[in-house]
Amino acid sequence: MAAPRLVYADRVSLGVLPSAPSDAPVERPWLPWLGAAYLGMGVIGAGACYATGRSPWSQQPWLPTFGLEAVVVSVILGAASGALVVIASRSLEKNATWARALGDKLRPLVRHQSAAALAAMAVAAGVCEEVFFRGWLAQVAGVAISSLAFGLPHQVKGAGRIGWIVSAIALGAWMATLYRMTGQLIGPIIAHTLINAVNLFHLRRTARLQRSSKLGGLLAPARRG
Repeated sequence: MAAPRLVYADRVSLGVLPSAPSDAPVERPWLPWLGAAYLGMGVIGAGACYATGRSPWSQQPWLPTFGLEAVVVSVILGAASGALVVIASRSLEKNATWARALGDKLRPLVRHQSAAALAAMAVAAGVCEEVFFRGWLAQVAGVAISSLAFGLPHQVKGAGRIGWIVSAIALGAWMATLYRMTGQLIGPIIAHTLINAVNLFHLRRTARLQRSSKLGGLLAPARRG
């Protein structure tokens, strides 16, 4: 794999081929800062709960389930919710312009990230955001406000912006409802982590496939020559 990249670079420097496409990714050390933000969010949410005599992990459920039964129900509903959202994400990517635009914005951010980094980010967001937004904020401010607070920071420039915000608000509302229903935060954590992990790895895979396709197209004329 290294040889074609070296040949391409040499030919670019000689002016035989054009430079890399304008959307070529730029490495940015943003993951540590994002990880620190997630950690801080989780600490604030858990600390605020314990300071006011609440638990960020459990509350009185709407459903008549308690103890281990409530945990099992929460896990099942969380896993099912995560799977359904992933399926919906693939369908939107094929059929909705805003979803395709969102993917195009996010792919450069994950193209060069390692599997371990993406997995860590998925888990950190899944745990810490749920502790903050559902474990704490939904308890003190309600489902509507916590869902808006969760969805509004999901921002990108361009066509994907509104769709991402609206879908994040809807997802936040369901996560808060799931927590209320079962009284266990484990379900929303599983759903959130599953959604993040599958979508992040999908974005990285498709980003690398697109990049390989573009490079192959640039190299083809030179190979024929």
